[in-house]
Amino acid sequence: MMDQDFMTTLQDLLQQEHVFDEDFDALLFPQFQNHSNRHYTEIYVAKLALEFLIQGEHTHIVDIGSGVGKFCTVGALLYPNPFTGIEYRKDQVDIARQIAS
Repeated sequence: MMDQDFMTTLQDLLQQEHVFDEDFDALLFPQFQNHSNRHYTEIYVAKLALEFLIQGEHTHIVDIGSGVGKFCTVGALLYPNPFTGIEYRKDQVDIARQIAS
């Protein structure tokens, strides 16, 4: 089960000017930390992409191949827009659902 303070900690991290992916990864289970540098969107990239993608309050973002939901989580904490992650790997879907709940 994800630590109860996960979202508060992540939200605090995102408010900082420089957020390191290692800080986010430290909040994940070890088996997912090893995938981060290759498979998960870097936080600074997610923030830049979201600035470009969000075109108003009705923009709905869909992340195909969302993994543990890092991109959607960052977006949902920074914007009120709806975010949908699509992932076929059950272990990563389970983690993304825990994060989302």
